[in-house]
Order: sequence, then structure tokens, then C-alpha cells
Amino acid sequence: MNNSEAVKNRILWKVYVVWFFRRIVPLILLQVLFFALAIQIFAKNVFVSRVLQNIGTVAENGYVPVLKYLAVSFLGTRPLTQVSILIILGVLALILRDLGRSLVAYKSMWMRKE
Repeated sequence: MNNSEAVKNRILWKVYVVWFFRRIVPLILLQVLFFALAIQIFAKNVFVSRVLQNIGTVAENGYVPVLKYLAVSFLGTRPLTQVSILIILGVLALILRDLGRSLVAYKSMWMRKE
């Protein structure tokens, strides 16, 4: 690697770091904030160990009763709890999407170098 390529790589890395902190970090922080708020609301309104205990009881009959129990339990909660559960699921979906994109980008970056 000659000198001009090293300078070019350093400049590109600086550009990528600035882009990351301006564009991606605020989105991550927003997701974490919503996730923490939703978890806090969820924890105040749902007794998780009791729900898991009930799922264990229902699971003896198969998967379909578990899904029915989860649906009925979800519909039986307060609207605020339902919204918090949906926010949690939405943020988890966004995090998984971002993680998948990052892995694909990382893999393609290494494929280009070879």
C-alpha cells in the first residue's frame, strides 16, 4: 500500500466515522430510548413470572393453545400495555433489521477485498 492509498483510507475512515455519529447514532439512541420506555411500562403492568408460569401450564397441550393464550392475554391487557408490547416488538424488529444489514454490509466489504 503506497502513501496516497493510506491517506485516502484515513480520510475515508474519518468520513465514515462522522457519518456514523451524525446519522446512525441518533437513530440507535432513539430506539434505545423507546425500548427502555416500553420496557419500563411493560414491567410496571405485567407480572412476567406469572405469565411464564401460565405458558408452561398451557404448553403441555401443544403450540396452538400457547398462541391462543398469548393472544387472549394480549387482548386482555390495558391499552397502554398493548402499546408498550407493540413498541417493544417494533424496536426489536428494527434492531434485528439493522443488525442484518450490518452483517450483510460487513460481509460484502470483506468479499470485495478478496
